Amino acid sequence: MKKTGMMNRDAPRIDGRTARRINLLVGASHGFTHVYQLVLPPLYPVLGSELDLTYTELGMLTSAMALSFGLSQIVMGPLSDRFGRKWLILGGQFLFATATAMCGLASTFGALLLLQVLGGMGGSVLHPVGVALITDVTRADQRGKAMGIHGSGGMLGTAFAPITMVYLTVFVNWRFAMIVVGLLGMIFVPLIARYLVEPPREETGRSEESGTKENHVYPFSAMVLIMLLAVWITRSVSNRAYQAFLPTFLVSRYELSLELSGVFVTLFWIFAAVAWLIGGYLTDRYNHYAILWLSYLFTAVSLAVMLFARPGSADIIIYANFFLLGMFSFLGAPAFFAIYSEGIQKARSGTFYSLGFTVAFTVSSVVPGAMGWITDHFNAAASFYPALVLVITALIIVPILRRVRSRA
Repeated sequence: MKKTGMMNRDAPRIDGRTARRINLLVGASHGFTHVYQLVLPPLYPVLGSELDLTYTELGMLTSAMALSFGLSQIVMGPLSDRFGRKWLILGGQFLFATATAMCGLASTFGALLLLQVLGGMGGSVLHPVGVALITDVTRADQRGKAMGIHGSGGMLGTAFAPITMVYLTVFVNWRFAMIVVGLLGMIFVPLIARYLVEPPREETGRSEESGTKENHVYPFSAMVLIMLLAVWITRSVSNRAYQAFLPTFLVSRYELSLELSGVFVTLFWIFAAVAWLIGGYLTDRYNHYAILWLSYLFTAVSLAVMLFARPGSADIIIYANFFLLGMFSFLGAPAFFAIYSEGIQKARSGTFYSLGFTVAFTVSSVVPGAMGWITDHFNAAASFYPALVLVITALIIVPILRRVRSRA
C-alpha cells in the first residue's frame, strides 16, 4: 500500500479538461470492448454453415464469453480500488483484442470457445474499472453527461461491429474480419497508455467542492441493493439479447439479407448511442427515476410491436419502431448509473461497480445459449419474449425503488 501511494503521489491532478479527455478515452475503450463482444453474432449464419455448428452451439460461444466476462469482473473493481485503474484497463483491452484476432485462426468449436473465454476475462476490466474512473473524476451533478459519453462510446462500438464484420466477411472472409478488428484494438492500447491518467489514490473520494451533492452519500439498504441489481439484470439481459440475436431475428422474420440486416443493426446501435447522450443530458437536469421509468415504458411498447407486428402489414412503421427501440432501450441508462452512484463512496466505487456488473453479466451470460435453443426449437421472435417480460418487471420495480430511496 505504501508503495502504491508513493507511485501515485506525483500523478497529475484532474482538471476539467483532463476529466473530459479521460471520459473520451474510456468511452473509446468501451467501444472496443463492445466490438469484441459482438464479433461472432453477426456471423452466426456463416459460422454455422462453414463449421457445421447449430444455433445452440453458436449461442454457447457467446454465452461462454459473457460468463467469463461477468464472473471476472468481481475481482477487477477491488483490484483497481487498491492498485489503480489505468494499467488494468490497458491490460484488459490488449487481452480481449489479442483473443479476438486469434479467433481468425481457429477451426474448431473448442478453440473458439477457449478464445472467447480468454477474451471475456480481458473484457471484464473495462466496465467496472472504467465507470469507477469516471466516478473518480466527475462531480455528481455532471455524472449523467459523463456516463452518457461513456455509454455512447460502447453503443458506437456495438454499431461498428455488425456492419464491419458482415462486410469484411462478404468481401474477404470471416477470418480476415476477426484479425483486422483485433489488430485495431491492439494498436489503440499505446494511445490509451500515453494519454489516460487517473487521480492519486489518496485523493479519490474527496469532495471536489464544499456543499456539492458529492458530500451526501446515502448508503444502500439490502432491499434497495437487491432492487437495483434486479433492474440492472433487466438492462443486461435485454442488451445481451439485442447483441446476440438481432441480426438473426431480421434475417429469419423479415427475410432481410445478411448485408442489409447488418446495416439495420448498425443503425439500431447508432440510435442507442444518441440515446445515451440525450439521456445523460436529461439525467443532469431532471428526476432520475422518472427518466428511467419512462425509458422502460416506451421500451416495452416498442419491443412488443417488434415481436408481434406481422411482417408486410406496415413495413415502414415496423422498421421505424425498430430504430426507436434502440433509442428507448438506452435513454434511461445514464439515469440508472447516476442512481447507483448515489449510494457509494468514490474510494470504494470499483468494488461496488464490480458487484453490479458481475451479477448482471453473469445472469445475462445464459441469454445467447438460451436464445439459440429457443430459435432452434421455435423461432427468433420467441427468443425475445423473456426480455419483454423483464422490461415489464422493471416497470414495476422502479417506482418502488424511488419510494424507498426517497425516505433516505
